[in-house]
Amino acid sequence: MTRTLIFDLSEVLIAGLLGIEKPLAARLQIDEQTVLPAFAGQLLEDLCCGRLSEDEYLARILQRQQWEIAPSEVKRIIRDNFHHRVPGMEELVSRLARKHELILLSDHAAEWVAYIRDIHPWLSVFPARFFSFELKQTKRDSSTFRLVLDAIGRKPEQCLLVDDRTPNLNAAASIGIPGIRFTSAEALARELTARGLLGQLLASPALPSVQQQKR
Repeated sequence: MTRTLIFDLSEVLIAGLLGIEKPLAARLQIDEQTVLPAFAGQLLEDLCCGRLSEDEYLARILQRQQWEIAPSEVKRIIRDNFHHRVPGMEELVSRLARKHELILLSDHAAEWVAYIRDIHPWLSVFPARFFSFELKQTKRDSSTFRLVLDAIGRKPEQCLLVDDRTPNLNAAASIGIPGIRFTSAEALARELTARGLLGQLLASPALPSVQQQKR
């Protein structure tokens, strides 16, 4: 029986880095498709595992890409993006919290989480929150999920992971945690209802995508 729902943060509850490509590409007059790959890879993992500070992370990216932009401006663009909520998710998790234990598990940077906590107080609906910069490892490592299970006193089959990244879902599944790949609040509500975890579907019109919300 599912007792605990484990939620990812970026691109599931709020915007992460997805979305910064538009203002950055416009500012630098470069192709949007070249932006996000520059922020990914080993540097991002080191940042999220607490091995690099945000300042070090951005300095290395700007040096490697030879972008003529101040780190402070990049920080502002990133933080502006964090303000966007994934449509429908605040309402959905608030409803789920009435009957289920909700856990937040996110690969994220310490500086970014400090900012997000201030601008999204509704995330307090998650009584326990685990971040990669504290755990010193990401969700790609299945042992990350074992650490969380030990901390909350749950067995794998008692939990359900909601995440937008297949590698994370696969890592969880390898130790027995089932999962749902997130695409939208509406699709998640349907899947949870089908599993008997939500009850009646949310009475709302079709929910827009994150990108539609940003327009």
